Amino acid sequence: MDPGPDDGKILHLQSTHRSQAIWEGEELKPLTLRGHMKAFKAFKVPEAVLTYVNNTQFRGITRFCYVPLDADLITALVERWRQETHTFHLPFGEATVTLQDVAMLFGLRISGRPVTGSSEGGWLNLCVRLLGATPSIKAIKGSKLKLTWLHDNFQNVANINSQYQLHCHVRAYLLYLFGALLFPDKSGSTVSLIYLPLLENLDQIDDISWGSGVLACLYRNLCEATKVDCFEIAGPLLLLQLWSWERVSIGRPDIVRSRVPRQAGVAYPLGSQVLTGLDPLGCKWLRVQRGFKDHRLGLVVIRDLLDKMVELQFIWQPYTPSVVQHLSPICVQDQAEWTVIAPLICFEMVEWHFPNRCTRQFGWQQMIPEMGNTCTRLHGISRKGDWSGNYETMHQVSIAKWENRMSNIVEPGLPFRGLMNFEDEYFEWYNAITRRIITPLSQTVNDDYEDHHYYYPTAADFQILTQTSMVTYNTTQEMISNMPDDIPLAQYAMIEKMRNMSLNSLVNTGQGHLINYQEPRPPSPPRYDFRHLAHRQQVMTQESEEAESSQRTRKKGKKHN
Repeated sequence: MDPGPDDGKILHLQSTHRSQAIWEGEELKPLTLRGHMKAFKAFKVPEAVLTYVNNTQFRGITRFCYVPLDADLITALVERWRQETHTFHLPFGEATVTLQDVAMLFGLRISGRPVTGSSEGGWLNLCVRLLGATPSIKAIKGSKLKLTWLHDNFQNVANINSQYQLHCHVRAYLLYLFGALLFPDKSGSTVSLIYLPLLENLDQIDDISWGSGVLACLYRNLCEATKVDCFEIAGPLLLLQLWSWERVSIGRPDIVRSRVPRQAGVAYPLGSQVLTGLDPLGCKWLRVQRGFKDHRLGLVVIRDLLDKMVELQFIWQPYTPSVVQHLSPICVQDQAEWTVIAPLICFEMVEWHFPNRCTRQFGWQQMIPEMGNTCTRLHGISRKGDWSGNYETMHQVSIAKWENRMSNIVEPGLPFRGLMNFEDEYFEWYNAITRRIITPLSQTVNDDYEDHHYYYPTAADFQILTQTSMVTYNTTQEMISNMPDDIPLAQYAMIEKMRNMSLNSLVNTGQGHLINYQEPRPPSPPRYDFRHLAHRQQVMTQESEEAESSQRTRKKGKKHN
């Protein structure tokens, strides 16, 4: 079985992708997640600082708390991420985390200038000027500042006596949010001071497109993690996990109950701690008791389930009007910019946003997308070695494209008509350019799980069954359509039986839409001509009356005799 792609013009980095090593038999373990979410839960924010931040676009982020990250689920998604397209290649098409998802889940602005600036040193003096404190030698190394230093010096302060002191504490708290949740790096314990100059004028922080910067950071970390020699991943992984929980049924936990008492008189229509009109949707998964299912079985199981995933297991549009009406207005404030085709910028990171590759997420029919260039050269630019320079100058071409982004927007297409069939032009094209399966045929037994010994991946069998059934159905259907009238009845019955068996196989595995199969409608009730019925009733009544009259006449005759 050939896992694809048949046409390698688009996925031209397949030879260095981790899916290639997996197919060739290399046993890659789950990625090590380098997020700082555990540190996030320990920071106790002074009330004055929280009040100030709640008046900015970071209000929703302050409501977040520690959420355990699922390494198996995230690794399985990385195996389907493609640097060439900035999308996940699923069995039924491409999907990705878009600017819409950042706005809905995190409540961050999309409109504004990009997250960029210079990296020209002077970090210690910068801390003194903007944080009002001098980090110890152990707390700062180059542009990296330890999160523990921020935690020890700025949390739970009893008295803030001046506006300057308040602004210093606000900057420290936002810097802590950046290092713990929005822009975590692989160090495991630090945050880059490169973001601090952007917080100098706090009155202007809402003029920055922090949402696009966060998405650029996620894209870059996903791209790096797809390489065979990469064993860890950083970035805003909570955003990725919440995106998966909202859209993919595989690995999604159930919300069992709230962990904290609900406020009296406050409605929670989304079933958790989302405060109507104040929170982003990501808060739905916080402070609740979650019931876990299949994703606790490990990477091999999740990978196999994604390989044989059907379109019915993916929610293209989770942000329905009934959900959006309960969210903070900031979540939809920049919806005109959700479908821009533009570079996402976060200092050294420049990553292209291609919503045209997943228009079903916006309610439009998916067409074959134009070729996009994610630029291998841009992926090679990093801050390793504490590079010093001005990223605004380096990326001035990309910045100009971001500022002109509204001129390159995906226009609304035909309404999304539902599940796609095998003969659809897009599906035929996609099936030729994608990696169809990740699980290798040689992987038959996995005994790494205490309670699930001898798990047999069946994705390859599922793919072979689907392809064989489609070929059999199409062939037999064509034979029946062109069959001569004098064919022997037994031969016709055998061909029809093969057609029905392949049809049942596709329908029972949730793949009936591939052949444009529709459930048969129940027979309609017979249509009657009510005028005829009325006439018939009249005739029957007349005949009955004549019979009764005849019977009375006979009785009278008998009495007379």
